[in-house]
Amino acid sequence: MVCKKLFKPKVLFASLLVSGLVTSNALSAAELTEIVVTSQKRAQNLQEVPVSVTAFTGDTLEEMGVDSVGGVTNFAPNVSSSSGPAGGSDGFFFIRGVGQADNSVSVDPGVGTYVDEVYLGRVQGASFDLLDIERVEVLRGPQGTIFGRNTIGGAISVITADPKDEFTIGGKVKVGQASRRDVSLTSDIPFADTVGMKVSLHSLNQEGWAENKAPGSHYDDTYGDVDTLGGRAKLVWDATDDLTIKFAADASKGRGTQAPMILTNYDPANNALPGLSPVGVPLPPSAAMASQLSTDREEIFASTPAQLDTDASGVSATIAWEGPITIKSITSARQLEQTTWFDLDGSAYTIYDSFSYIDQDQQSQEFQFSGAALDDRLSWLAGLYFFKEDIKNTVDICVGGNIAFNDPSCLLSHNNIELETTSNAVFTHMEYEFIDQWTGILGVRYTKEEKEQLSASVLDNTDGVFTVFPPFIIPAPGTTIDLGSVPGKDSWSETTPKIGLRYELTEDLMFYGTYSEGFKSGGFSGRPSSLITALTTYDPETVQTIEAGVKSEFGPIRLNAAVFKSDYQNIQLLVINNTNGVFDTRNVGDADFTGVEVEAQAFLSEALQLMFGLGWLDNEYTSLRQPTAPQTLTVELSDKLPNTPEWTASLGAQYAIFFGDNKLAIRGDYNWRDEFYFQVENDAGELQEAYGVLNLRAAYSWAAETQTLALYGENVTDEEYNLNMQDSRGTFATNIVTPARPAEWGVEYAFAF
Repeated sequence: MVCKKLFKPKVLFASLLVSGLVTSNALSAAELTEIVVTSQKRAQNLQEVPVSVTAFTGDTLEEMGVDSVGGVTNFAPNVSSSSGPAGGSDGFFFIRGVGQADNSVSVDPGVGTYVDEVYLGRVQGASFDLLDIERVEVLRGPQGTIFGRNTIGGAISVITADPKDEFTIGGKVKVGQASRRDVSLTSDIPFADTVGMKVSLHSLNQEGWAENKAPGSHYDDTYGDVDTLGGRAKLVWDATDDLTIKFAADASKGRGTQAPMILTNYDPANNALPGLSPVGVPLPPSAAMASQLSTDREEIFASTPAQLDTDASGVSATIAWEGPITIKSITSARQLEQTTWFDLDGSAYTIYDSFSYIDQDQQSQEFQFSGAALDDRLSWLAGLYFFKEDIKNTVDICVGGNIAFNDPSCLLSHNNIELETTSNAVFTHMEYEFIDQWTGILGVRYTKEEKEQLSASVLDNTDGVFTVFPPFIIPAPGTTIDLGSVPGKDSWSETTPKIGLRYELTEDLMFYGTYSEGFKSGGFSGRPSSLITALTTYDPETVQTIEAGVKSEFGPIRLNAAVFKSDYQNIQLLVINNTNGVFDTRNVGDADFTGVEVEAQAFLSEALQLMFGLGWLDNEYTSLRQPTAPQTLTVELSDKLPNTPEWTASLGAQYAIFFGDNKLAIRGDYNWRDEFYFQVENDAGELQEAYGVLNLRAAYSWAAETQTLALYGENVTDEEYNLNMQDSRGTFATNIVTPARPAEWGVEYAFAF
């Protein structure tokens, strides 16, 4: 609460600043840069789109020093992200309170992530590195009538750059603290007047920010390492004046280490089974665990290997023919493979450790038909969408080990999931200017999804771990219990509409209002829910959103705002089953959201640019679903949804000093998050206090800005905050947190010829 009070003057100052900018005519202003977006599947000025959308060009992101999708979310109102338990390139995105907090492959994202209109099916690898992109668009609210799967909360759309008409070569070298060594190269290669290719490569390397200090541990690596090699190739062929064909391929190989996990609290006397894990394995005494507690984010005690291997690759073909009707085909195939470990107790004792291997393949096909009619007063889009995903996931969970320091013995729960998902949809979106300045909006999407899952579980005690439970419940030392293979198959369908109205008062002032619905299908739990069955189901979730907004430009000022109210039903969240300490995905209940978003940009002169964003989001449960007895729900009506701060804010400023054709640009970007809980239960150990992060950058450009040398600072105030928190004191007596990387300074050199 103290942080919130301290922040109010900052918000007031920023609001007064924007207000002053709007009314000031004293400064010599440069022209606003037009931002063209494709958030409605056609090129439009950002100010014409009746959607709450934040858009950043690739040049702006370069100036800000933002180099990942997750970094973009820090500067969009009412948008937040978490790295989850693994860290690295995993991206758990939340827009207006809707997202995914669970890393299980059996749960779909609530925010769709797209690269060149191709949907990425998993949160693993979703916060990928931004390499030679044209822009990033963050769309808030349901986007089902235009985008593909699971845009119930919104969509993050990354558009990569097309090749240029002439040969170019460029690159960037970044050197920073913790042995940061990033190198990227890009080249535009024209083969003919109508054929060109862009090739981009990068290598990212940096040591982690936490070291394993467990005495005698054979896992002495650093945690949070970055070791990524990746690239993209894009070929564009203008076959005729009306026919364009694009082929793209990308691949990345990550060999870093998982984010560090620190044990901050241990309380074996007050968990569900005092002194025991959920399966009756004795927990270490508090005295033994005292040396494992840490308040230093650069010091951890780990009993699992430091390994986070993430490989992702994909190919796509986009064919567009422009005639009386524009026809576009988008064909893609992608593959993801990840191997990692989680030390969920944060100690060198084997209390609650986990191993995960994911192998995912997906294919998608989209057909779009669009055009204009009735003297161009009607613009329309219709399409078909097909998606298929196959996943294999192995998860081994240590549910208790022998009470001995650095003893790797564990009673293991082996879980294997095979999941096949198909999604088919037909959609349309139309805008009709029925009288001058007034445009009606109508869209609808019909979606049908089918999931078929096979889950197999085995309790393995071949390590000989002692348990107080009888052998017919928990395997006796040296034995196993096969819980069997349980299949599940179900399908769901939903029709989600969008209606709205847009009024253009002037060329620079537009108002809009919309009603839209979103849908995410149900599924099957990815974890065994008891010793008898290995599969439980959950139903689809839906959201209905009413939104009103304004988009305006006043000379050098662009000011956009939106207000909304959402009814979020059958919310799918990960909650703990108090009968056995295992997590289940359930339809927890319903909630209401009310919010406001304000964004402003000011190009006050050729030298001075300002950027401001503010989001307010109130959320409250309206009803909860109690499970069947003897299970109990650990969520209360007064709780807040996970990863949903009430306030989000950002402020950026850049000032340029010119020396003839050379330029020195000094920039600062600050983003702030109100307090929020990482997990659904709102346990005390999962509360992230309010925090703010300040990045600074000074860049000197010469030779017609073809060369730039920059000094950068990230989190320059060394703010201490967390990327993830999990309070498991009720089951495993542990409370862990994943701290963010500390302050970093470095230099960067970029060239382009």
